[in-house]
Amino acid sequence: KDNLQRGVPSCGAEIPEIQPGSHVRGDPQHRRTRRVVAPQGGAMQPKPRRPATKEDAEDLGRSFRFLSDKDEETRPDPRYLQRHDSKVLPQEYINSNMRTICCGWMVELSLEFKFQQETLMLGIRIFDRFLSLSLEPVSRRHLQLVAIASMLLASKMEEVSHPSVKDFSK
Repeated sequence: KDNLQRGVPSCGAEIPEIQPGSHVRGDPQHRRTRRVVAPQGGAMQPKPRRPATKEDAEDLGRSFRFLSDKDEETRPDPRYLQRHDSKVLPQEYINSNMRTICCGWMVELSLEFKFQQETLMLGIRIFDRFLSLSLEPVSRRHLQLVAIASMLLASKMEEVSHPSVKDFSK
């Protein structure tokens, strides 16, 4: 108990004193070093990062190509609204104006819940992707439901805490 009161753990190693602001990500020292687990009884020492190598650059290039290919595969079809525009009952189905209104509503929702910008962008992308892949035209009655589901999914993926379905319906 005496050791704990003096700031010395039971193994005998001293606990380094933390300076205010030293743990902040913007601290230049934080970017150059990373913490490692110290051997038993030793104090934690910053370990300098190794310089980037040619293999790192190749890995980065492969990762970028993979993500770019995935982006192409999952991109919504830009002509999807033409499939949802019914000539038989045009007032029942969506068009570009309805999409604009719905996206505006999603922006308002994002501002109200103080979502990150990435959450809004992902929500709109999920919305467009769903409409792009749906085989049946989506009616106007269901459009807001698709938007709510898209924003709920996006918030679950991007936000630390996300609203419930009830919160979206208010």
